[in-house]
Amino acid sequence: MQSSSVEELRRFRPPLGKGAMRTLDMLLDASGVSSSFDRFLEFERRTGFVYTRVKGRLALGYMPNLSAPKSFNEKSIHRRLFSRDPVWPIVTNKIQVRAWLSERRLDQDLAFVPILQIIEDVDRFDFREIQEPVVIKAAWASGLNIFVRDPSAQDWDVTRAQMKKWQAQAYFPRRLVWSETQMKRIYVVERMQANAPGGMLDDYKFYVFHGRVELLQIISGRGSDITYDHYDRDLNPMRDIARRGKKVGKGGKPSPQVASMIPLAERLGEQFDFARVDLYLHNGQVMFGEITQCPVNGFAAFTPVSFDFELGEKWRYDHRSIYESFIRSRAHDCVADVKHRSSPDDLEPGANWG
Repeated sequence: MQSSSVEELRRFRPPLGKGAMRTLDMLLDASGVSSSFDRFLEFERRTGFVYTRVKGRLALGYMPNLSAPKSFNEKSIHRRLFSRDPVWPIVTNKIQVRAWLSERRLDQDLAFVPILQIIEDVDRFDFREIQEPVVIKAAWASGLNIFVRDPSAQDWDVTRAQMKKWQAQAYFPRRLVWSETQMKRIYVVERMQANAPGGMLDDYKFYVFHGRVELLQIISGRGSDITYDHYDRDLNPMRDIARRGKKVGKGGKPSPQVASMIPLAERLGEQFDFARVDLYLHNGQVMFGEITQCPVNGFAAFTPVSFDFELGEKWRYDHRSIYESFIRSRAHDCVADVKHRSSPDDLEPGANWG
């Protein structure tokens, strides 16, 4: 770590301008503190979570308060940073979640996208086995997907290189997603689903608080003109609510079958104080998508901002016990760190948020 860069990070105070993230990213790149999950988490703790504060201010429109989180996004960020519940690496893993649901008989009335292949050794896998449109997904991560619409035209050497790169590199350490660090890095090959040739399925995202759906977000037009629409639990359009920076759709009344998805989402979501349950409709079947613990890593900005706090009121999140459990889990590591900390480039302790 270069001492000059570290010194700049020590003195960094988040400005309100648009260049704040760019400046901070440059300093982090030069310092090397975000080379791994553990190193970046320690940096954030010692600097009072400067990166989280700057990103939150710019993305959400307010400075997140993690000492006493009230908004939905504040609570999501707090959970992402401090929860070490062993259930998260299971239910957010694209393979293990299916067994978890089956063991608890939560998969009744649900269909699943067929898994055609599981790839552990990318070098040894014969991609000629893929003979139909598929999506290759990193089982351990979000957003690491390769869409193969025409296998005969796919450059498999490029695909293999990309998959090996994802396996080898740290998964966006600045996102600080703990569950990802606990998963084996393998891929699933899923059959591509569409309601029409070339069209992707609409995404039904149910925000479930203490077993009750309080918000439905429908994302349409993936792959072309993406729109976001919001509905209350009675499927009434919430035309005054939007995701910041996202296009709002027509907001029409959802199909009658969407109402039947609500009890399914609540059955899955009641296992947690909050979870976003993603489902799809395909040829009349309700299909499981995923269970998300922290949508958009806690930076899912809403307009108006007041709705973020209204949604937060529905979540009885015990931030103190989560943080105390986090401190206990790291006690041994902290002792070891104190004993071995001797480099002049080490960051000074900063405020801890809990």
